Amino acid sequence: MGAVDEHAEDLALATACAAGDARAIAVFEAKFGPVLRTVTARFATDPQHADELRQRIRERLLTGAPPRIAQYTGRGHFENWLRIAALRICLNAQRGHDPARPGASTGGLAELVDGGDDIELRFLKAEYREAFRAALTAAVGALDRSERAVLRLGVVHRLTIDQLGVALGIHRATAARRLAKARERLVERTIAGLKSSLALDDAELASLQREIDGQVEVTLSRLLAETGA
Repeated sequence: MGAVDEHAEDLALATACAAGDARAIAVFEAKFGPVLRTVTARFATDPQHADELRQRIRERLLTGAPPRIAQYTGRGHFENWLRIAALRICLNAQRGHDPARPGASTGGLAELVDGGDDIELRFLKAEYREAFRAALTAAVGALDRSERAVLRLGVVHRLTIDQLGVALGIHRATAARRLAKARERLVERTIAGLKSSLALDDAELASLQREIDGQVEVTLSRLLAETGA
């Protein structure tokens, strides 16, 4: 069973909501309303602010041409996708980019974000961990055997470039290029998988790029060691 087939019910609901189906939207509210309440509780300064944030999330998800909920492709759990989408909408609002609350303070969390404390990534690390590992696993599976071999030697066994060249029977410069190319392809495919499963746009992915780069080798090392891929 494919990933999309596994989440066909969620995909059907999202598609119907994107089409403006009132019954589907009611089901969405009943089933996933608690998810929105949990996310907005992290940011709201008072009950009225929480209501405003939830309304902003509904508008972003369910209206527009096309509404953002249409970006869900059935890859990965819809609840995880929704949590990420809601979190980003709240973060934008907290940074003062939300026209629904023009007089809102940009202090608190926004000041920490602007001050360099990567609050967004700390929130997202827990939220996107499952999707990241799934995307990385798929990316590893898409590599050919030689690319997986050079990554295993360079990442899991931590061979130097000179040692890698000897192990592969090639010049050190060629070994360095192969390792760099394999890693580049792995990162590109992982990012593409995250973009698809979480419906992130290019700007959102850019904000996660540093975290992705930092996590690829750690997670890859564990993955290759566990699976022997």
